[in-house]
Amino acid sequence: MKHPIMISAAAAAFLFAMPPALAQERAPHATEGEVSQKSASEAGVEVIDPAPFKALLERYVDARGQVDYARWHASEEGRRRLSQVVESIGQANVEGKSADARLAFYINAYNALVLNAVLERWPVESVMKAEGFFDTAKHRVAGQSLTLDELEHSRVIRAQFNEPRIHFVLVCAAKSCPRLRQDPMRAATLERQLDAAAREFVPAATRRTEAGVETSQLFNWFAEDFVKSAGSVQAYLLRYVRNTELREALEAGAPVSFSEYDWAINAR
Repeated sequence: MKHPIMISAAAAAFLFAMPPALAQERAPHATEGEVSQKSASEAGVEVIDPAPFKALLERYVDARGQVDYARWHASEEGRRRLSQVVESIGQANVEGKSADARLAFYINAYNALVLNAVLERWPVESVMKAEGFFDTAKHRVAGQSLTLDELEHSRVIRAQFNEPRIHFVLVCAAKSCPRLRQDPMRAATLERQLDAAAREFVPAATRRTEAGVETSQLFNWFAEDFVKSAGSVQAYLLRYVRNTELREALEAGAPVSFSEYDWAINAR
């Protein structure tokens, strides 16, 4: 999760109104909806085995996505096993892997590295109070030295994959982040997992207000990704919102505002 990117009202209005034809493709080889359309055999093997990470998520993360950092930090075995996952991430080889396998790996890598970084600094009230958490501290990812911002934004995930739904599965250890799921991303099931995350997050984050429609700050900070995919933020929300009143408001062009982001640590 990058530090909040604020855009002006005029820029926001432009982004919401910009037609799909003006949206520049960032990575035409991996557009939304094309991810994981291949069979499991075509998707190929995972970059690294997600099972060890899954075991840790099942042990320390509850169904609401809240993390028992205190218990995890107190467990030498738990920290050692996460360190092994982090080491595997650093040594991984993505060459020759499918787009699905690479994207699943990078999403899991981001989430694992965030968890490890929080545990290294525990106790933590908010990652925003941890200096350099996103933009200075370096991590090894498939042989590269990257900050979390570089992994998510400028060099890997958003730079290489035209997939807005990554914003519903990348978890930056804040309460307003999407739910951290107990099952890591996998190449063979990536499309289903991304779709499930979008169908859960968007309706939960979106509500009708007297002034229009309010949704997550993610749709403000990363408006360009959603506009590129659907033509406008309203159109993107309509893909997943099922409430009749909300749909009617969005279809009528109701203005969209964004809820305050809660950066408190997602601890239970």
